[in-house]
Amino acid sequence: MVFISCVVAIVAVLHYCLRGYEPWLVQYAASLKKQRLFLTHLLPLDINLIKVLTEEVYKLLETDCKLKRCPVPHDAKDGEPNTFIFMSEDAMTNPDKILVLIHGSGVVRAGQWARRLVINDSLDSGTQIPFIKKAQEEGYGVVVMNTNDNYRVNTKKKRDRIRGSENPENHALYVWDNYIKKCKSKHIALVVHSYGGCVTTALFMRRKEEFIKRVFAVAMTDSVHFISSPATFKELVRVSCNWVCSQRPLDTPVSTQPGDIKRVSSGVTVHEMTSWASIHSIFKFLKQRLDAVLRPEVEVIDSDASVENEVLIDADAGGVTGKDDADGANGKDGDTDGANRKDGDADGANRKDDDTDGASKKVGDAGDANGKTADDSEGQENTVSLASKRHGTKSDHEDPHGEGKSNRPVGGHDISDDEEQSVENKKAKINT
Repeated sequence: MVFISCVVAIVAVLHYCLRGYEPWLVQYAASLKKQRLFLTHLLPLDINLIKVLTEEVYKLLETDCKLKRCPVPHDAKDGEPNTFIFMSEDAMTNPDKILVLIHGSGVVRAGQWARRLVINDSLDSGTQIPFIKKAQEEGYGVVVMNTNDNYRVNTKKKRDRIRGSENPENHALYVWDNYIKKCKSKHIALVVHSYGGCVTTALFMRRKEEFIKRVFAVAMTDSVHFISSPATFKELVRVSCNWVCSQRPLDTPVSTQPGDIKRVSSGVTVHEMTSWASIHSIFKFLKQRLDAVLRPEVEVIDSDASVENEVLIDADAGGVTGKDDADGANGKDGDTDGANRKDGDADGANRKDDDTDGASKKVGDAGDANGKTADDSEGQENTVSLASKRHGTKSDHEDPHGEGKSNRPVGGHDISDDEEQSVENKKAKINT
């Protein structure tokens, strides 16, 4: 009885306190009902907008980019659910190189990075069209995956999975086996966004031997991949770079977990914008990586006027190494990231000091004349050959613990005490 009395008293008090708000409460309840009614109409409109946007992008890929649709599965029977990818006319016949584009997860389809950007910003930032046109200008064949198109709704309103495209990872594997693998191009590059990084790591594991043999570069934009074992993914890490959300200037190195793919800033803090913001840096990275594969010797290549550092490229190892470059294509010296280059690494991504012509190689600052070495006229070599390094010979400055840290100079920075002493020793030997 006491409990019931208390409840009645509370209700009476609330009724007394809210008596002036009754009209407002009635109006608020009515507005909620209208909002729910509005949402029930808004959802179909949103779905229709997605369909219209998707079809328009498809048309642009065919008309502006001159791409063609290729079926998945390629041998679909009548009435069987199917989807498609887009390929340039020369994708299967280009003897040099092809570029593969992989979007993120969700409702985006082939040719899109983000619907929100297409609607609220521009086609350039929200679609892959600028990447496709740029690739075609540079002589690439182009393959555009459609990893999120995984099912069709049947007459019973149930989902029928598409063979070869049951999920994003299966889609990429099917496209690789039935299209990319059959391309004549010796060199394949990938540009992937967000969940496309997970699709790429899965593809790497499933077709590891072919992937290592033919893929010379993987450019990621704010990828959400996971490297479970650095040793397992070291070949992927070696050829990849990830442009992530950051307030730092474009291409500025960003902290990276040990064994993960090199991370650099995209110059923007919006996830969807990272691809568009990094487009020029990405194609510069692809060029450097391809040059590394095509050239049989180590060369020093000057970067843009805006970057005073140098890029040291090892062709056989296929890595962009040496001094830190603002593009993020090079390993950052001293970074804890296991994906970065270590001085004396067995991959052959080391500084090559020996010169058969007796020409000296630069050590430390490009302007430091004291950093030069020369061959001993009596046949005493002052340097370690690249071949010996590939067989496990460690350089003077290699981190004995293999943590990726080194005292090697970066860009225009001063050389370390250890390296300065090494230079002095070499000078003394030359003088004698």
